[in-house]
Amino acid sequence: MFISIFTVTGIWMNRIFRYTIFFILLIFPVLIAGCSIQESSGGETARGPIKEIPISAEDLPETIRFQNALVILQSINLTGTASQVPIHYIRGENLSADGSASIWIFGVKQDGNNYFVAISSKDQVLTPWRAWLPMDAIQISRITTPDRLLQTNYQQIYETFGVEDTVRIEELELANGIYTLRSGISGEEQVLLFDAGSGRRIL
Repeated sequence: MFISIFTVTGIWMNRIFRYTIFFILLIFPVLIAGCSIQESSGGETARGPIKEIPISAEDLPETIRFQNALVILQSINLTGTASQVPIHYIRGENLSADGSASIWIFGVKQDGNNYFVAISSKDQVLTPWRAWLPMDAIQISRITTPDRLLQTNYQQIYETFGVEDTVRIEELELANGIYTLRSGISGEEQVLLFDAGSGRRIL
């Protein structure tokens, strides 16, 4: 199947983000020592650090749906203004078939500054990010949302990532108009790519 140069570029950038975000997750306990997020509604700070994501499926923390994480993100006041921050990157960890994840990470830009905002069912962590983020903002109303993507393509995803009667997706990323889904549950990394707009499989 033909893949355009933009798709190849997106794949390459997704790999860069994969290793970058993995590194950030590893050093979160150190980074959050001096970081807190104030919510626009009450100005309360996050109560504690995001816990490490366990490897065992039985030990996974409570999950949060994408739409709920998005609401929390849009309520966070990064600069003291009421405007919503543009989202340029989205990542989910340890997703279930209904689109819930143990953590959602949003790459956002505000007033020329880049941030990663990590949202779990219990915590929100803000990390300033001085490196590059994708240029184009993600228009949520114009994409297939992660939960809808998984519902629409369940059979294809199950055939690739299925474990008995369940589906486990270790990583979902959205950047440059491409969804990248990964799972290494079988011992060998498996990857699926989808167009973010149509929700159709690319690879």
